[in-house]
Amino acid sequence: MSIKKVFAAIIKKSTVKDALEVSFIVGIILNIVNQGDVLFRLEFENLSILKLILTFIVPYLVSAYSSVRTRLSLNLEEECENFSSA
Repeated sequence: MSIKKVFAAIIKKSTVKDALEVSFIVGIILNIVNQGDVLFRLEFENLSILKLILTFIVPYLVSAYSSVRTRLSLNLEEECENFSSA
């Protein structure tokens, strides 16, 4: 598997869009779970910015990784099928 294929799958519009959607939804839920008390009391001085950022970045990376891995796996299967039928 070439680095070009991996990079192309990472920056593919659908991969980025889907990962952003997952990140937004999961990030909000995780922030409420992890820092809901601070957020609901509007005590922003006690808010952990690092936790806030990470709870959006981690779901983005997991979703993008899963999407890229699936896309590349399907490509490899298609290539094998094309090779065997030729």
